[in-house]
Order: sequence, then C-alpha cells, then structure tokens
Amino acid sequence: MPPMLKTREEPATHGISLRSDLRAGDIGAISRLHGTVYAAEHGLDQRFEAGVAGGLAHAVEGGWPGRGAIRVAELDGRVAGSAALTVEGSSEGRLRFVLLDPALRGQGMGRRMVEELVAEADSLELDLLDLITFSDLGTAGQIYRSMGFEVVETHRFSGWGRPILMQRYERQRPAA
Repeated sequence: MPPMLKTREEPATHGISLRSDLRAGDIGAISRLHGTVYAAEHGLDQRFEAGVAGGLAHAVEGGWPGRGAIRVAELDGRVAGSAALTVEGSSEGRLRFVLLDPALRGQGMGRRMVEELVAEADSLELDLLDLITFSDLGTAGQIYRSMGFEVVETHRFSGWGRPILMQRYERQRPAA
C-alpha cells in the first residue's frame, strides 16, 4: 500500500508530506538527492550534484526563497523531493531543482509541486517563467508542456559525465 499523503501542516512522521519552507539541512539533502538519483538513473557524475549545490547556494545568497518559493516533499521525515521558483528579474522567474525520489513518483506529487509554483509565479505577475532540463526526463517534460511550457532551445552538453540533450522551456503568463 503506498504511503498516505498528508497535508502541508502535518509532520512527516509516517508517510508523505509537502512543505513550503527551506530548513537547515535542506540544501545538502536536495543536492544529495539530485546527485544520487541522477547518477543511478541517468549516469550523471559528481559535477552535476556540485552544480545543484552551487545553484542552491547562489539562490539563497540572492534572497531565495524569500524572493520565490520552495516545495519540499518528505517521506518519513527525510527530504524525498523538491521544486523551487526563483525570481530572476522584475518580471521573470525560473522553475528549478524539480525532482522526486522514485518511491514518490506516480502519485501526482511532482505535478502538484509544479502547479503550485506556476500559480505562485502567476500571483507574483512574472510574465516569463523558464526552466532548464534534459530530454531524458520525459514524464517531467509532459508535465511542463501540459502547463503551457514550450521548448525554446536545445543543445548537446557533456559536462556531467555523459552527453545529454539540454532543453530550455519557457511559459508566458496568460493574459488576465
């Protein structure tokens, strides 16, 4: 039986919870999760995890999540997923650090996190929302496209241990 989904305010003692704050230890846990999952599933090396850690540190130094938003999924009290919105300018934002532990996939959690952050971007009146990913992440790409994101740029990249096709998606805020 899959774990029971709890509301945002309930502690993650058993099952799954989703929270919208960044806590001590989250930067390391989010970086580690990215490193272990992407190494196992996509053959990416430690340079990928280091890049995630650097991106998280840079975002925090720039005022995030105070300027933006975070969703952290927990499974039995440990970080098991994340998604973030960073404000990149007066009317632009970026969706980043989107990942779920394989144990949480297929339950709608990833879609929920992305939907909440897209709604947050719209409430902040961010006209342009973008994200950078790679083509192997087909389910994530389906979620992004279903929310109005379109691939606007692709390029080959080999800096994380194996060649991948990077993709940049954009979404324009719908007219009011």
